[in-house]
Amino acid sequence: MSGEACSVTASETVKKAIGMKLSEFSEYTGESTQTLNNWFNNYPRRFNLLVKGVAFEKTQDEMLEAGVE
Repeated sequence: MSGEACSVTASETVKKAIGMKLSEFSEYTGESTQTLNNWFNNYPRRFNLLVKGVAFEKTQDEMLEAGVE
């Protein structure tokens, strides 16, 4: 390995995890894109928990729409 850090962005993380653009994620969560980028860089656990929460909520909503309770 070269020892270089992998430079993944908040936008790439959200897109890969839940298929949303960062702007859509921002609207969904009510947090600005700047805040989300700051959390991604400075509070990664907070950011990841938010992504996981939205992923869970989206999955739950899709299941309810499909008639699965």
